[in-house]
Amino acid sequence: SLPGIIVIRFEGAITIADREQAMNQVAGSFNHPATIRVLIDLTQGTAVRASLDETNRFASKVASTYRVLNGRIAYLCKSSDPDPASVEGIAAAKGYFYERFTSEASAIRWLETGLNIDSPLPRGRKAKANHPRG
Repeated sequence: SLPGIIVIRFEGAITIADREQAMNQVAGSFNHPATIRVLIDLTQGTAVRASLDETNRFASKVASTYRVLNGRIAYLCKSSDPDPASVEGIAAAKGYFYERFTSEASAIRWLETGLNIDSPLPRGRKAKANHPRG
């Protein structure tokens, strides 16, 4: 556990239902106006493909939930190459800002400071659906 950062670690097959349950727990436990900081570790898991409708529905929920929570979300992944058809890629097109990392230390630094020295994106710019980073 990291002070001030909610850590969600997934293992094995990761379904949208698994991710939605975790997001609902985070949203339900957060009740003050400070920025919520979440590290979502996907390095030990594999996303299970869902239908486009299910992915789009959850992506919309992710975008609206974390926007309301004023969230700063870091994804820790095996690869820095994003999948534009992923929940995050679709949510980015709906205004969801996140960063994608392969290094936990870099992810934590970004969550704590807002600085991502590993990102090629200009500071303060929202990630595009075809080039999410974090």
